[in-house]
Amino acid sequence: MKIKRLLLLVTAAALTAAAVTSCFPEDGKEDLNPETPETGGEGDSGNMSSDLIRRIDIIESDPSNSATTLTFEYDGTGNISRITEAYNYGGDGIDDTFEYIFDRTVTGLDISGIDGGVEYPIMTIYDDNGDGVAEKIGISEEYGDTEYIGLEYDSSWHLVKVDADDPYVSREFFWTDGNLTGSTGGTDYSYTYSEYGNNANIDLNWILTGGYHNDAFMIGGLSGLLGARSLNYADYVPLFDMNSESAAREPIAADGEYTYTSKSQRIAHDEASTEFDLSGERLTGITGTVPVYTVSTEYTVYRTITDYDRYTEGPDGTRLYYEYSQTVTSTKETDRKLAYRYTIEFTISYID
Repeated sequence: MKIKRLLLLVTAAALTAAAVTSCFPEDGKEDLNPETPETGGEGDSGNMSSDLIRRIDIIESDPSNSATTLTFEYDGTGNISRITEAYNYGGDGIDDTFEYIFDRTVTGLDISGIDGGVEYPIMTIYDDNGDGVAEKIGISEEYGDTEYIGLEYDSSWHLVKVDADDPYVSREFFWTDGNLTGSTGGTDYSYTYSEYGNNANIDLNWILTGGYHNDAFMIGGLSGLLGARSLNYADYVPLFDMNSESAAREPIAADGEYTYTSKSQRIAHDEASTEFDLSGERLTGITGTVPVYTVSTEYTVYRTITDYDRYTEGPDGTRLYYEYSQTVTSTKETDRKLAYRYTIEFTISYID
C-alpha cells in the first residue's frame, strides 16, 4: 500500500475540480456543539492513548512482497510534524523514500512533500476558527494555483460531506453508532468495524480504509483536523482490484452471435478478514487477508464487422475480419479457483 502513490493519484484528480467555497458557513456552525470537538488525530476520546506511535511496518504478501515503513515524528504538543515513508518493491534495500512535512499554523495546517531532496506544497487544511475542525482543504496545483474542497459535519462533529466538482472526490458519509459505516459518491462503499476501541494517538482508520476510499485525505486525516474519529478500529479494506480479462480478440467471418471464455483474477472483497493484536491497551499489529480467485467467464456476444478492408484469408479462402464492435448479451461464470491469498501485515511500534 503506497500512500504516496494513492495521495498523488487523487490529488491529480482533485486538480481538475473548480474551486468550491467552504460548505461549513459560520451561520451553520451555530447549530453544532459549541464545545471544542474531540477530533480524529490527536484528541478524540477520553480513552485515547498518550503513547505515541513511532513506526508502522507494512508488508504485503502479494507476488511482489513489497514493504512500506511509515516513521512518525511529533512536535512538543504531540501533534505529527513529519511522516517518512520508505518503500521497498520486493528486493533488497529501500527503493523509494518520501517525506510529509506538517507545519501547524494559527489557521490550520500546511502539508508539503519532500521527494528527491525537493520540497513542494501538497495541501493546506484550513481551521480558520481554531476549534480543531477543518472547514476546507486546499489542494496545491502544479502551477501554483489552489483548488478548494469544502467539508461538512453533523452535530457530533462527524465528517458527513466532501464537496468538490469532481464526483470521484466528492463524497457523503454515513455514521452508525459512532462509526463511519458507509459513503456514496462516484461509487458506494460500506465499512465494518472491530470490537476494539479506536484509541491510538493517531486515527489508524485513515490508513486501513485508504482514506475511506478518498485517498487524498489519507494523510490529511492523520492530522486530526477532519472531525471526530470512529469509535472502533475499522476492518481492513482491500484497495485494489484485478478484473482485467485475458481473452484474445479472434477474427470473425460474418456478423452474428459468438461465445467465448475469458479468464481473470478477481479480489473477493466480501471475503476479506482482519485480525488485531494488542499488548494491553496498545495496538501492536493488524493483519488483513483477502482471497484472489482465477475466474473463468463465458460470454455470449453479438459482433458487427466495422471494417471490411482489414482481413486475412483462412485455408479455405474465407475472409476473416479483425475490426468489429460487440455487444454482450449474456455472461456466465464457469469456473472459480483460488489463486492465492493476499495478506497485508501492519506492525506498530511506539516511542518508549
